[in-house]
Amino acid sequence: MFECQRVTLPNGLHVVLTPMANSSTITTWIMVWGGSRFEERRKAGISHVMEHMFFKGGLKYPTALELANLIASVGGKRNAMTGKEDVLYFVKHGSSRGNLGIDVLADMIINGSFPEEELTKEREVVLEEYEMNYDDPGSNLYQSFPKHLCYGNHPLGEPIIGTKETILSITRNDLFEYKNRSYNPNKMVVSVAGNINAGDFLKEIEDRFGLLAPGPALEWNLFNESQIPSEKVFILPLQKKEQAIIFLVTPSIGYLHSDYFLLDILTDMIGLGESSRLFQELREKNPLVYSISSIFETLRETGNVLSNWATSNKNIEKSLSMVLDVYQKIAERGVDEEELSRCKSMLIGAKEMNFESSSYISHEYGQDEFLFGKVIDFDEYKKIVNAVTTDEILRVARAYLRPERLKIAMTAQERFCDKDKLLKILEKAR
Repeated sequence: MFECQRVTLPNGLHVVLTPMANSSTITTWIMVWGGSRFEERRKAGISHVMEHMFFKGGLKYPTALELANLIASVGGKRNAMTGKEDVLYFVKHGSSRGNLGIDVLADMIINGSFPEEELTKEREVVLEEYEMNYDDPGSNLYQSFPKHLCYGNHPLGEPIIGTKETILSITRNDLFEYKNRSYNPNKMVVSVAGNINAGDFLKEIEDRFGLLAPGPALEWNLFNESQIPSEKVFILPLQKKEQAIIFLVTPSIGYLHSDYFLLDILTDMIGLGESSRLFQELREKNPLVYSISSIFETLRETGNVLSNWATSNKNIEKSLSMVLDVYQKIAERGVDEEELSRCKSMLIGAKEMNFESSSYISHEYGQDEFLFGKVIDFDEYKKIVNAVTTDEILRVARAYLRPERLKIAMTAQERFCDKDKLLKILEKAR
């Protein structure tokens, strides 16, 4: 649909450029290998603090206010996010603004100075974010259960935001040391899509990033299945809460596994959108929830299939049993050609519509390069999806939705937090 140009600079920087002749916008993403799994435990959260601090300005745009005014004055957008394996930054603006995104992001990341007074203020902002996350029951549960159910003491089990103690302990010198170790060109992808001239933008990127020196290879503290905790149920009791929030958690595979796309499609059939099995069973046929969804979260060598819903406290057991029944049926019988065809059409159609957006293409192609070392364009994606068979869906359902792999994370009023009952429901599903 849109052809991209992939280039690797001599210093290891990966560049993906996607011209969209009729687009009225340009979006630039910079993706950095980093995130919480690479942090020292005593400095947990430093990747996230650094993400905040880059927006405090660089050399050309030396203050947060100047940077904010610049983007706002052209009606643009900017943001960033920290994950377990990556930190992502983007700027989107009208095509008439040319290379503004590259200009801003390069200045931030190359010339970020992390002023001491700004770090003092930003620690308080991050602490407010920390409190906000843990005051929200769903967010608290989502950040807490991976350690207990999925990753144990491995760094992947730690919250991305860190702890109050580690946030307060991060110094300006820590930020510079972490930047020098992680923000090297051979650990980064720059992806630009929109109304661009690829040659001009490549030169711009080479001029800004080409002289940066590569750094040492990343050290991975790899995770394997033997490290998955034996615990089956994790509960966060609440004093007052009319609804329970529940995650059905299934440890699975990473994005480099050969079954990645198959399990992704299976997860979509289970819980993506109003036509999914879970929505139909728990919202349309049996009104137990307002919304319910499933996602396939993946890291390099591991991942989880998560189904998530909120229900009244009185319907905890009924809703959980019904979700487990959906899992059991799809693992026993698979899906028919009609259901699979409908899911394929939905996924391809959604992808096609998303390809109108420069921000989507820039992010999607950049992430492909970042994760897989190649770009999966629209035509290849269609081929991958259309090639999936009902036999393959049945195989991955039986492989990855086995009852003995299922775990429960829940937050609810304390009097409804009966761990033994939840364990019995899981046992009954076997």
